[in-house]
Amino acid sequence: MTISIMDIFYMFMIAVICGFVIHLEAQVTMILKMLEERYRFEDKLCEQQKKTDFENRLDKISKE
Repeated sequence: MTISIMDIFYMFMIAVICGFVIHLEAQVTMILKMLEERYRFEDKLCEQQKKTDFENRLDKISKE
């Protein structure tokens, strides 16, 4: 059985497709981590906005 040029081309294309799949998986993982960090930061901001005016005034006094 001989290996023709088409066989080498098919093996190369399969390797390229696998490389793209691995690359996309890495990108999706990075995007998910970025979204998790964003929501952690957003939760902290929401907690600050839920405070009443009285609590905000007390915080300003304690910082001075």
